[in-house]
Amino acid sequence: MSALPATVDYSRNIQDASKYNMLQVPLSNNATSSFVASDSSLKLQWTLPAGVTANPSRSTISYTIDCDVPGAADRYTYVVDDCFQIAQNLSMTTGKGVTIADVPFANRYSKIVDKYYTRHSTFMSRSNMDVSYPCRTTKDNNPIHQVAAGVITANTIELPAGAKNDAFVDYEEPRYFKVGEDNQKLALAKNVKLDDVGRSTFFELDRDIYIGEAIYINLDTAPVKTFAFWADDDKVIGATATALAAGKVTIRNIMLNLAVEDNAYLSNSVRAKWEGSGINLRSDYVLPFRNVCNSSTTNITLQIPQMASTKIKRTINV
Repeated sequence: MSALPATVDYSRNIQDASKYNMLQVPLSNNATSSFVASDSSLKLQWTLPAGVTANPSRSTISYTIDCDVPGAADRYTYVVDDCFQIAQNLSMTTGKGVTIADVPFANRYSKIVDKYYTRHSTFMSRSNMDVSYPCRTTKDNNPIHQVAAGVITANTIELPAGAKNDAFVDYEEPRYFKVGEDNQKLALAKNVKLDDVGRSTFFELDRDIYIGEAIYINLDTAPVKTFAFWADDDKVIGATATALAAGKVTIRNIMLNLAVEDNAYLSNSVRAKWEGSGINLRSDYVLPFRNVCNSSTTNITLQIPQMASTKIKRTINV
């Protein structure tokens, strides 16, 4: 039994279109689906249910971040909100220990590559639960700094000196931080897509997959000091940025929402391929290199591994 995917099937065959049902998968090594963030990393793991055909790229990880009050007046809680902030590493492995996908430094990686790859139209349609989204600060708070009147020559149109207090359109910058009220609790909910946080890896491959053995998705949590802190101003971080006290940040309701193929014809087709000749997949693989610079001028040398049938597609410096 076999079926053509929509990308190559030109016939008008509605019944064979993919239909996904979101299956909530709780953590297999954390009964409460929550943890108190600290400066150490914690390993979280999901065990994918057996016998299902799923699409990892359309699956999501949802969670909420709860920050307690900083503890004094004139303190505003900041939480980084333009990346997969709670994840230091994200990977997918088989029960035999074979790594299918690996995203080291997932918080830093997603902060950069999501802005690099995402189309403007897609970014502008996102909600505040996505990995990054427009801040939509109103144009009244978007000043245009103009040149002084004395700098303008006689051949140009005269502009008023100083700064204009508003702009013509609202901000389209990403919302870099979620900021709480003065000495108040802060909570935010996230529902990040695996293809957004795992660009150029297996997580981005939009394919229905069936693997006839145990599959695990592993998440190493990021230290709390990398995504949560307080400052004495809600607009200017300045030199007062200070890590929140221990026990102030709790990550709750952690859930993997697995996109399971609900079209039985397509699901059985994928499974038949696996049990027959097998499924061959090719996907990009990220190799991270981290170097510490201890002086203003440092030579960086990268040893690129030479593996069979591979080539470098791109390099990104951060």
